Amino acid sequence: MLSCKICKNSNLNPIFDEQFGFNYYHCKVCDTIFQSEDYLLKSKADEKSSYDTHNNSSECEGYVNMFKDFIETSIKPLDINFESALDYGCGPGPVLADLLREFIPLVNTYDRIYPHTPNYDQFTYDLITSTEVFEHFNKPMKYIEHVLSLLNPGGYLCVSTYFKPDSYDEFFKWWYRRDETHITFYSIKTFEYLAKVFDLELVYTDNKKIIVLKKN
Repeated sequence: MLSCKICKNSNLNPIFDEQFGFNYYHCKVCDTIFQSEDYLLKSKADEKSSYDTHNNSSECEGYVNMFKDFIETSIKPLDINFESALDYGCGPGPVLADLLREFIPLVNTYDRIYPHTPNYDQFTYDLITSTEVFEHFNKPMKYIEHVLSLLNPGGYLCVSTYFKPDSYDEFFKWWYRRDETHITFYSIKTFEYLAKVFDLELVYTDNKKIIVLKKN
């Protein structure tokens, strides 16, 4: 029986996407929406081909400014002198990692598709950032567990992923789901569920796309 990729509950509502011709499934317990397995990209090569169409480099002013805003919104207000950080899902160019290195002594990177710090998992970190990554997770609990295993007690996980609209009508109009690599969508309720499961404290959200969690 099909179950939610976050909470494993089978209380799912199938919602048919007439534009693309497949189902999403909405979990009525934790509020996650995820795409049907039958229509996911089949290989890392296919995923990389899609990612490579994006201008994710230090040469793109908008891309750099996105990370600067993320730092100002989610990290600087914590007012902590972090000693170590990991950018989880760094992409083809470690733009965010380079910005973090301006005020954090040790900054490593990880990405499932692109080159990253070879021994990143030999460390644990005071801060882990993950921007525009969670929506790509086909097995979100697997990756979230991996992230949290690398976070020190008392450390902070700062995530950026657009929260899903409240209504199905708005969801199907939503530009964010049209990226073929965006397959799992969250809400504040989803992150509240995750905080309870993993013993995290929800420190901050902008109620749009940013969530900051502290590991107890």
